Amino acid sequence: MILFFFISLAFLTWLICRELERRTVQPSLPGGRCGDCGGEIQSDWLICPRCRNLVQQHCPACGEAHACSDAYCPWCGDAVREKAA
Repeated sequence: MILFFFISLAFLTWLICRELERRTVQPSLPGGRCGDCGGEIQSDWLICPRCRNLVQQHCPACGEAHACSDAYCPWCGDAVREKAA
Protein backbone atom coordinates (compact mmCIF):
# COMPACT_ATOMS: atom_id res chain seq x y z
CA MET A 1 0.00 0.00 0.00
CA ILE A 2 2.82 2.38 0.86
CA LEU A 3 4.60 1.50 -2.38
CA PHE A 4 1.46 2.35 -4.36
CA PHE A 5 1.28 5.72 -2.57
CA PHE A 6 4.91 6.57 -3.41
CA ILE A 7 4.52 5.51 -7.05
CA SER A 8 1.37 7.63 -7.35
CA LEU A 9 3.11 10.58 -5.72
CA ALA A 10 6.11 10.26 -8.05
CA PHE A 11 3.83 10.09 -11.09
CA LEU A 12 1.87 13.18 -10.02
CA THR A 13 5.11 15.06 -9.36
CA TRP A 14 6.35 14.12 -12.82
CA LEU A 15 3.08 15.32 -14.42
CA ILE A 16 3.23 18.65 -12.58
CA CYS A 17 6.88 19.20 -13.53
CA ARG A 18 6.13 18.37 -17.16
CA GLU A 19 3.21 20.83 -17.25
CA LEU A 20 5.31 23.59 -15.66
CA GLU A 21 8.10 22.98 -18.16
CA ARG A 22 5.63 23.09 -21.05
CA ARG A 23 4.28 26.42 -19.86
CA THR A 24 7.73 28.00 -19.48
CA VAL A 25 8.87 27.11 -23.02
CA GLN A 26 7.65 30.00 -25.14
CA PRO A 27 6.88 29.43 -28.81
CA SER A 28 8.80 31.74 -31.07
CA LEU A 29 7.02 35.04 -31.46
CA PRO A 30 7.78 37.55 -34.15
CA GLY A 31 10.80 39.57 -33.19
CA GLY A 32 13.49 41.48 -34.96
CA ARG A 33 11.78 43.34 -37.82
CA CYS A 34 8.21 44.40 -38.55
CA GLY A 35 6.75 42.72 -41.62
CA ASP A 36 5.22 45.99 -42.88
CA CYS A 37 7.71 48.79 -42.25
CA GLY A 38 10.90 46.84 -41.43
CA GLY A 39 11.26 48.63 -38.10
CA GLU A 40 12.90 46.86 -35.19
CA ILE A 41 10.49 45.22 -32.74
CA GLN A 42 10.88 43.27 -29.51
CA SER A 43 9.48 39.75 -29.18
CA ASP A 44 7.00 40.78 -26.47
CA TRP A 45 5.51 43.77 -28.31
CA LEU A 46 1.97 43.48 -29.62
CA ILE A 47 2.16 46.43 -32.03
CA CYS A 48 5.00 47.92 -34.07
CA PRO A 49 5.70 51.39 -32.63
CA ARG A 50 6.56 52.84 -36.06
CA CYS A 51 3.64 51.76 -38.26
CA ARG A 52 1.20 50.41 -35.63
CA ASN A 53 1.01 47.04 -37.38
CA LEU A 54 -0.34 44.25 -35.14
CA VAL A 55 2.52 41.72 -34.81
CA GLN A 56 1.00 39.40 -32.20
CA GLN A 57 -2.32 38.94 -30.47
CA HIS A 58 -3.86 37.18 -27.50
CA CYS A 59 -5.84 33.96 -27.96
CA PRO A 60 -9.55 34.48 -27.18
CA ALA A 61 -9.72 31.01 -25.57
CA CYS A 62 -6.67 30.91 -23.26
CA GLY A 63 -5.34 34.49 -23.34
CA GLU A 64 -1.75 33.61 -24.27
CA ALA A 65 0.13 35.74 -26.83
CA HIS A 66 0.95 34.30 -30.25
CA ALA A 67 1.93 35.55 -33.71
CA CYS A 68 -0.84 37.08 -35.82
CA SER A 69 0.07 34.72 -38.66
CA ASP A 70 -0.84 31.65 -36.56
CA ALA A 71 -4.03 29.87 -37.61
CA TYR A 72 -4.14 27.98 -34.31
CA CYS A 73 -3.02 28.97 -30.82
CA PRO A 74 0.27 27.19 -29.98
CA TRP A 75 -0.84 26.99 -26.33
CA CYS A 76 -4.36 25.54 -26.46
CA GLY A 77 -4.83 24.57 -30.12
CA ASP A 78 -7.93 26.71 -30.57
CA ALA A 79 -8.53 28.19 -34.03
CA VAL A 80 -7.70 31.90 -33.83
CA ARG A 81 -8.60 32.88 -37.39
CA GLU A 82 -11.79 32.35 -39.32
CA LYS A 83 -11.36 29.71 -42.01
CA ALA A 84 -11.99 30.96 -45.55
CA ALA A 85 -15.22 29.53 -46.99
